[in-house]
This record gives sequence, C-alpha cells and structure tokens, in this order.
Amino acid sequence: MTKKFLSAFTALSMAVCTFTGCSDLDKDGNLKEAFSYRTVTEENENIEFKIRSDFKEIEDKIDTYLYNNDTEFTIDYQYIAYRISRDVYIDLCNDNSEYSENYSQEIINCGDYEVVAITYIDSDNVQNSLFAAYKEGDRLSGFSVWAEHPVKENEELVRELALEIIESAEFIGEAEEPRKTEYECDYFSVKFPDYLDYLNISYANDNRVGIDYYEIFKKAMLNSHLTVEAIPDSEYKSAEEYVKAEWDAEIEEVQILGYDGYCNIDKIRGRTKYAFDKDGVIYSILICVGNEDGSGLASADFEVILEYDFVIK
Repeated sequence: MTKKFLSAFTALSMAVCTFTGCSDLDKDGNLKEAFSYRTVTEENENIEFKIRSDFKEIEDKIDTYLYNNDTEFTIDYQYIAYRISRDVYIDLCNDNSEYSENYSQEIINCGDYEVVAITYIDSDNVQNSLFAAYKEGDRLSGFSVWAEHPVKENEELVRELALEIIESAEFIGEAEEPRKTEYECDYFSVKFPDYLDYLNISYANDNRVGIDYYEIFKKAMLNSHLTVEAIPDSEYKSAEEYVKAEWDAEIEEVQILGYDGYCNIDKIRGRTKYAFDKDGVIYSILICVGNEDGSGLASADFEVILEYDFVIK
C-alpha cells in the first residue's frame, strides 16, 4: 500500500469516525461494548463509575470528559437527592431549561432506576442533554451525566453513552447520617414532636443550632432553614443595640418566645429575623423560607417549633 493511498485511507477513516461516532452504535442502534473501560471516582468520592478509555479528561474542568472531539460529558452528584420526592426531583432537573429552545423531557427506565432525560438548545446554539438517575431513598439518586454536543448530531449515541455510565455507577460514600431531632446547650434546648418527622438538625456547635428538612416533598423545603443562636459574650449590651448595629434594616418591636424583642421581615429574600435578650444573653433567630411551592408549610413548621418546642433556660 503506497503512502499516498494510506494517507487517503486514514483521512477517510477519520471522516467516517467523525460522522458515525466511531461506529459505537451497531446497525440496529445499540451501543457496542468498548474495547476497554477505566474506573473513575467523582470529585467528592461518593460515586464510582466506568467510562470508555477513549473518553479524554479535560484538565481545567471537574469530572468532564471529551468524546469524539465534539462532545463533552460532565459527571455530577447531588448527594441529598435520595431524600427528595420524585416530583420535586424532576422539577429541579427542569430548572433553567424548560423555557429554552427545543426543550423536551422524558423518563427512561434504566434497571432499578428512573432516569430523567432533558434536552434543549442553549443561547450558544449548543445542544444540552441531561440524564439524571433517581430512585426514592437510594443513595445513587442524584447521579447525573450532562452532555454538550452539536445540535441534532449523535443524539442517540449521546443518550446510550450516558446511560452506560449511569448503569455502571455504584455508591461508595459514607453511611447515611441518622436524623437528629433534639439539641441542648447551656442557654436553650429544642426537641421535635413526632409529627414533624421530616425535619432535621443539620448542624449544632457551641450555642448555635440549624434546622432544615430531612425529607423534601415540596420545592421550598430545599432552601428553607431555621437558625437559633445564643450570644452570651456579645459586644452589645442589649438586643436593641445588637439589631441596630447588625441588621441595618427596618425594625419592629414584637413578642418572641414570650420575651420582648425585635423583628425584621425581608419578603423579597424570604427572611425573617428576630432578636431578644435574657439575663445578659442575646438570642438571634433567622428563618429562611424559599419562595417556591410549599413556602407556607415551611413557615408554619418553623413557627410551630419556635412556639412549642424551643425552651429558653
């Protein structure tokens, strides 16, 4: 074979490879098994998965791989997705995409999981395809593959490659943290009633506690939390002095937990702040409630906890 003919043959092969996705699909549209795979762990070391050896890692992007020189696959993992209801999870996957050009959504059965598949064309005329795994209560929920590729090219191949990655994935992270329902410090205590079994104490340190949702069945619950802090050694002599210096906002005098205090309501950001003092200790309360579906329920839950389940010592 002459060099000239060999060069022409090589160029032709590369062209065919480009237009057919390197023949990774057979004549029936099924994905062929690769010659070899490598096992990869996502950035936070919660999920292990396999990718084809011809996926090239992009150095300046996290968990992103180049395929066929024109398609980028990015791996992501939302670690709390297993605590989110199916409807809310699908709604989240649709954020910022459902009003885009050529938007479409479908649910794909993929073994034990459902895969939310969303595709749309962004403002740069690039096709975006998201494939996000979900199974209620399963730690692999929230594992997703995001592909960016030329518009209307290799759509079936991109889909099959993404599903292959999802099917290979395995959760290897730490065991689930148990739900926490009570907290006590030198200045206050809180204990949830049984009927609020979807709330959780997400963090507690020194004289501060944060409360959010362990089970998320309304979208507003994702961005809603309650924080209570006791400040025994404040530079301010009273709650009034504290709020005037720290809040820089309109202040209203109110009763909170049976004490005279102060309040500021920011309706735009969904924030309500309270402060009062007792025996030289300033107490600061912050309620943040998302503006999405379920905001009324979240507000009511936090009001109930403050009124009935917090004890100031």
